[in-house]
Amino acid sequence: MPQAMVSGEVVLDSGCVRLRSEFGGTLIVVWPAGTVWEADRREVVLADGLRIPVGASFEGGGGYYSAATAGEIMPTLRDRVIACLPDGADEATADQVVLAWPSRLVEPDATEPPPVPTLETSLPPIPSTDSVGGITRPPSVSVASNATTLDLEAWTFCFANGCADGFPPDPLPSVGADDELEVRFPLEGWGFQADFQRAGDPCARHQYVDLEQTGPTSFVLRPAGPAGTYAVTLFGRGDGDLFVTFEWKTTSDGPLPKPEAQLAVLADNDGRIDSYGVELSITNLARSPTSATASITVTAANGNSLSFDAIRRSSGPECPAVEGSLYWDGPDDQGLAAAALGPAPFTYDVLVTLDGIEHSAAAEWPSDQIPGNEPSVALDFTPALPALGE
Repeated sequence: MPQAMVSGEVVLDSGCVRLRSEFGGTLIVVWPAGTVWEADRREVVLADGLRIPVGASFEGGGGYYSAATAGEIMPTLRDRVIACLPDGADEATADQVVLAWPSRLVEPDATEPPPVPTLETSLPPIPSTDSVGGITRPPSVSVASNATTLDLEAWTFCFANGCADGFPPDPLPSVGADDELEVRFPLEGWGFQADFQRAGDPCARHQYVDLEQTGPTSFVLRPAGPAGTYAVTLFGRGDGDLFVTFEWKTTSDGPLPKPEAQLAVLADNDGRIDSYGVELSITNLARSPTSATASITVTAANGNSLSFDAIRRSSGPECPAVEGSLYWDGPDDQGLAAAALGPAPFTYDVLVTLDGIEHSAAAEWPSDQIPGNEPSVALDFTPALPALGE
């Protein structure tokens, strides 16, 4: 359900619709399902009929998140959210994204506000037509097994003259059982990635694989993880982007995901050492531990150091614990204190204790930053984190 009052002015910035908050700054907006962007009228149109023109202000419910947390709550929209971040922005920074449920315009001629929808409200998916609210829909994605071919309409997309957001169909269409699938999309220059999640379990782990391109408009999708029934979301990107989702019973095993860990404490703010918050994440563990703690020591080049315990967070309101994933967020004041320790380079020493077993890792900032995911650094733990199949 909405967790806070959200209000501000709708603005258009670099092709992304944002909210200029009354508290200052602009935030990426994720709208309720069924919302469309009418580019010719420069209006956001909600499923309940409320129209919000660029330059207008609204009030309603919602919640504020970092881009990283918003991506965990809504994995299928993660790439769209990240694409709207400013260059060099840290995904871990708090209050980058607002999940908004507008209830009314705050203008003199505003009409009587409709009730604010909540996450429990069942909003319809985008209808299967050639356009949505005047926005041209991308071509369908063809997914074929030996027995079945599905022509899937995008339920969220940015294409041609605008964008539209929605939810996957319920129930999901099934492509049946097979050991691999053929995927076709009629436009050249597009690529696809698949997100596998065990069907029927919103807290199951996610595993991502890139589709192998076999021709200008054709791809092959192979299994990921143990054989079983999965909800598979394809994310396509080319001259625009799109999402389609279906169910697939894989008949052979695919590669198992390996544990990954990353940490963000310090950041380069126009040449000045700064911190946008402390964020530590671990994914693809063999199982979710009963207990998990993390302590972090930051040491500057001059030898000054600071140690603190990270704050464990849940993954989001719909799923407090994603299978095999752990997340720590904060304390942010310790990140700022670490930035004042002295000059770079800095050493991070991390001790994670999972069900009583200690795992340690070290990294150097900024030299160990992950390309494209700065300022986070990758962590390699000893002993190795527990992995599937081991």
